[in-house]
Amino acid sequence: MTDFAAVFNSSVTSTARPSGREMKDFFEACGNGDFKALSAFVTKFGARHVHSEDTRGQTPLMFAAIYGQDEAVSFLCRLGADPDRKSEYGWTALTCANFYGQKSTAELLQELGARPSGTFRKNAGGVSGPCKIA
Repeated sequence: MTDFAAVFNSSVTSTARPSGREMKDFFEACGNGDFKALSAFVTKFGARHVHSEDTRGQTPLMFAAIYGQDEAVSFLCRLGADPDRKSEYGWTALTCANFYGQKSTAELLQELGARPSGTFRKNAGGVSGPCKIA
């Protein structure tokens, strides 16, 4: 496991800006549980990117929750990711974890302070399962 303090301390002052491809890779690293790539991204570009969104308002934390990547979920939350932040459809990381059957991730998110929320909007097609990687 990577030393959290070392990654966090090295990312505090970073002002580098990632390219679109690097952001996509960051989101994928969260969803795949590629902790080495996730740590390298945060070290290079800073912890502020844990608040980034994709085109549907999904955050890196939501990607990690969808795929049950508990280590990434814990890491992102320790860096300040908001577990209660909602996507454009009103889904949180906890909603995503529950919808995709990631029980341990849902429990972890609640331990980290996520609040259950039963409200969300359906997407344009009337589908109520908008949290997924395109």
